[in-house]
Amino acid sequence: MLLACQHQTNNSTLHIENLKCEYLENPAGIDALNPRLSWQLTSNQRGDKQTAYHLLVASSQKNLDKNIGDVWDTGKVNSDQSIHVEYDGKPLESGMLCYWKIRVWDKDGNPSPWSQPAKWSMGLLNQDDWSAQWIGSPDSVTAPYYRHSFNLDNTPEQAFIYLASLGYFELYINGEKVGSEVLAPAVSNFDERTYYQTYDIAGYLKKGRNSIGIWMGTGWYSPGLPGVKHHSPVVRAQLEISGKKQKRLITDINWETKPSERSLIGQWRWGKFGGELVDARLIDAHWWDEQKSKKGWQPVVKVETADVPCTFQKCRNNIGLAEIAPVSLEQLDDTTVIVDFGTNLTGMLKMNFRNLDAGQKITIHYADLDGRDPEEAWRVRMGYKGFATYNQRDEFISAGKKEEQFYNVFNYHGYRYALIEGLNYKPQKEDLAAIPIETEVPEVGSFSCSNDLYNRIHKMVRWTYRALNLGGQTVDCPQRERVGYGDGQTIMDLGCYNFDASTLYTKWSENWWDELKEDGFVPFVAPTPHKTGGGPAWGAMSIVVPWKTYLFYNDKKLLETGYPYMKKYIEYLGAHSIDGVLQDIFPGEKWHNLGDWVPPGRGMDKSEWVDDNSRRFFNNCYRAYLLQIMMKVGVILDKTDDVKTFGQELEIARHAVHEKWYNPQDSTYANGEQPYLIFPLKTGITPDELIDGVFEKYLHEMLVKDKGHLNTGMIGTQITFDYLLENNRNDLIDIMVNQKTYPGWGYMVEKGATTAWEQWNGFYSQIHSCFPYIGGWFYRGLAGIQWDTENPGFKNIILRPALVESVSWVKCSYSSSYGEIVSNWKIEANQFKWEVTIPANSTATVYLPGNNIQEGGLPIEVATGLTFIKNEDGHSVYKVESGKYNFESK
Repeated sequence: MLLACQHQTNNSTLHIENLKCEYLENPAGIDALNPRLSWQLTSNQRGDKQTAYHLLVASSQKNLDKNIGDVWDTGKVNSDQSIHVEYDGKPLESGMLCYWKIRVWDKDGNPSPWSQPAKWSMGLLNQDDWSAQWIGSPDSVTAPYYRHSFNLDNTPEQAFIYLASLGYFELYINGEKVGSEVLAPAVSNFDERTYYQTYDIAGYLKKGRNSIGIWMGTGWYSPGLPGVKHHSPVVRAQLEISGKKQKRLITDINWETKPSERSLIGQWRWGKFGGELVDARLIDAHWWDEQKSKKGWQPVVKVETADVPCTFQKCRNNIGLAEIAPVSLEQLDDTTVIVDFGTNLTGMLKMNFRNLDAGQKITIHYADLDGRDPEEAWRVRMGYKGFATYNQRDEFISAGKKEEQFYNVFNYHGYRYALIEGLNYKPQKEDLAAIPIETEVPEVGSFSCSNDLYNRIHKMVRWTYRALNLGGQTVDCPQRERVGYGDGQTIMDLGCYNFDASTLYTKWSENWWDELKEDGFVPFVAPTPHKTGGGPAWGAMSIVVPWKTYLFYNDKKLLETGYPYMKKYIEYLGAHSIDGVLQDIFPGEKWHNLGDWVPPGRGMDKSEWVDDNSRRFFNNCYRAYLLQIMMKVGVILDKTDDVKTFGQELEIARHAVHEKWYNPQDSTYANGEQPYLIFPLKTGITPDELIDGVFEKYLHEMLVKDKGHLNTGMIGTQITFDYLLENNRNDLIDIMVNQKTYPGWGYMVEKGATTAWEQWNGFYSQIHSCFPYIGGWFYRGLAGIQWDTENPGFKNIILRPALVESVSWVKCSYSSSYGEIVSNWKIEANQFKWEVTIPANSTATVYLPGNNIQEGGLPIEVATGLTFIKNEDGHSVYKVESGKYNFESK
């Protein structure tokens, strides 16, 4: 078969690119025994698609070059599958290197050339593969150095180091930092799971003496938190060298340690994350070198750690983004200079100093809000000199050198302003730079439109996402809490449309499942370092995250893996329901039974909350919402009996909730406000004969009582906008989003917000996850790029742009797993013009508005690649093959 394939002419119109293994390019050290392989296809032909593929996996590049798939050779497989093709070759073993490539056949049966090669390597798959010991400092230190030296007879052909750390780390080989990541590894609950990283360091090693240095910082390995059993950061590392000679180097009691010049300020707790103290007098410029640095070193100690899985970190690491220069410097008082970077951000700081005295201390406070204006002061909590600092600060003690530099390594801040104290001169802008950080998520989406307010809102919420995706999770805020709350469901659409967040959400799903308790309860944050507040919607992340990941990336395996956990949580809610009505899970606990968090007029500034009756109604609607999702998941996974059970529970709940909370006198539910009218409509709680009346009541609430503004909290905003979009009432969304007065996103940007606020009125955190949900609507609504639940991952795309009053043109693109989707439309002289691109090997269901439809300047009836399906609500609906199209209609 292989020879026959080799003799075919490579005249395929398909071109192969972006080979990935488990969502990653050339990953090192994975632990999936049947890793999934994916690739993208491009073509200049309409309707082009893959009809077959041939995969080769080899044990060496040499074999792969010879087309010898000695690890796996699929032969020609008649299939259009180009994502998540599961490896099914020889059993994979620890440390194994795999080289692979792919060829495909196009729609006409022509084979493509072989793709460029790609590779992956396996990690340490079994606990027994680890001979390295966990080591730590004998002293209570927060930022220790660890080091070890060894000799090599020759430069190695191959050298992989496997490193697992409890606390942040940086790896140095012969004084050179390995990798560009910061604040590694990703966050986990050390009582449930730890992560290892794998690095190919052959290029860093040399013949003769070599040194390994590991610099560590406390991070979440803080005494008193789960799984923390030692008073310093802890690490184990194992170096496997192969070639002419095999060599293994491990962490053990032969390593050395000493404190670095850094130490943690604060306690790594709520509101006490502090920063870093850097004593430049203690800097050891050659700390990794045993011959040049000899003072203060002592043997490490072997450390006991929690007996939990140590697994491959599925998400990418945190990285630094482009530096941001200050926009202004201002002398606040005799001792303080204010530096304004022009935007809120999550990140680090770099600052150069000149001619400081030895022992002189500089203190840098960080703030996300300037509250010096008396009219804004009420918004500040945990403030310092009128700024909201949340106890964030760094300190630098000078060694008295002519030029010195402070920079963060093991801590970060949420800020726009830096308040610098202790300088005897005013710094220049060039002396400072803010360095934003995020979990690496490559950009995949772009959006702009004719409505400048919408562009400003899009920019704000997009930047908010980048400020919140840290450590393989999205946190609620970076300055005060830093934990992955259930709030994260409100920014998933925004994240996935703008960035490739696939690895972040596969990793985070795992964290939520790790936290599930024996009775099915899921805490309100994951990983869970301590008790927090929330409600049923927060623990529902164990269901919502894998479900949304499935819709965006067609990750059925994630659903299969998570199904037992997802089922257990929905059963937990059922166990706390009586006759179909969900009860308060923690009776009498204000912070553990939250519903629609911080809608307008209710929040932490006034301690005014939604009434308990409406809160309970909202949570019951949310349970129905989860049952709807679980029914869909059950169908996908062929869980017939479970689907039946979920359906029965849903019907009981719908009837009971309607009977308990419906107000027949005015066609409302609970308190009659916006989310309490939309949520029962979305979940089918409202009987068919009452739907029109309840929706009319909603229209009156929003358009008349609330004057075209939203009146929803965190979850209610998501539910409301989903329902309106799904029912093609984007005109109503447009009315709410286009407001510049309180409450709304327009009000935020008009007030100067660069990231989304915690509350609609701007109280408390200025960098928060509560309200960026609107970012998804720009893609899914205005551009009309929508997933198809029946063919997820954008294998089939639903294209239905929202032609709303405030927008006359949209330019939007989204790179799905199959390639770039483009939806650019405009209205000129009452004529609709729409440029569409559908990636090769995918299709679209396209909703074309108006009449006299043309494609490419010709009547649509003669266009190629389109099949008419139906007419629906003023749209002509077509099944459209891959390719580029230019539609026009009136």
